[in-house]
Amino acid sequence: MILYANEIVHQNIRWKNVIRLTNNSWVLIDFKEATPIGRGNQSIPILNIVASEYRGMKSDLCRTVGDIWMIGNLLNDLKILQIQLSARARNFWDGLIQQNHDERPSAADAIDEDWFSDM
Repeated sequence: MILYANEIVHQNIRWKNVIRLTNNSWVLIDFKEATPIGRGNQSIPILNIVASEYRGMKSDLCRTVGDIWMIGNLLNDLKILQIQLSARARNFWDGLIQQNHDERPSAADAIDEDWFSDM
């Protein structure tokens, strides 16, 4: 959320750009694809997503929810798919990867998701 508060999107969220620290927190690295969010003529920030994971979606215009989709897409990893997810976890994941970017949660909404408090 620090990125979005500063109107920056990562645009390249994939496992090779995520590290786990010794205190078990997770950190994004490799910001060469990061870019300021453009405002254009709209009050809602938009940008063109360039990461390959986003190509083929219905629209290449989106807001910070493009990064949210990429986080959801991380769960498509074969190692993660072997884990049995609860129904609430599956619903949360489904929300992250909605085709319609207007239906995806914001980063703040995702962090406030009740599913996290059940972990």
